[in-house]
Amino acid sequence: MSLIEKSLANYLGVEYAGREMNFLSISGQQITGFETIVPIIEIDNEVLRYEAMAVVEILSVVKELLRRNKLDENIIVRISTLERANMVPDTSTGDLEKVKSFIL
Repeated sequence: MSLIEKSLANYLGVEYAGREMNFLSISGQQITGFETIVPIIEIDNEVLRYEAMAVVEILSVVKELLRRNKLDENIIVRISTLERANMVPDTSTGDLEKVKSFIL
């Protein structure tokens, strides 16, 4: 599940779904989050509607790591969200690639 910083979620006025979740951060600390449904999110011109996300207080150590890597410190987009947008990360360039959807 993708994560959104609590202060940004409150600024955007997202509604909480009431479900509490626990996560383990990359620094090894436990974080409590609350599920929300974001009405619209856009990733590289691909619009997703009603994306489930977790509202959390992203730890300062994680924010610093994101900043050092020139990434936004207020949102962490997980692979499941990218897959919904038919995108995959290109690890050789750091870019997102649009791919065709398929079903098995």
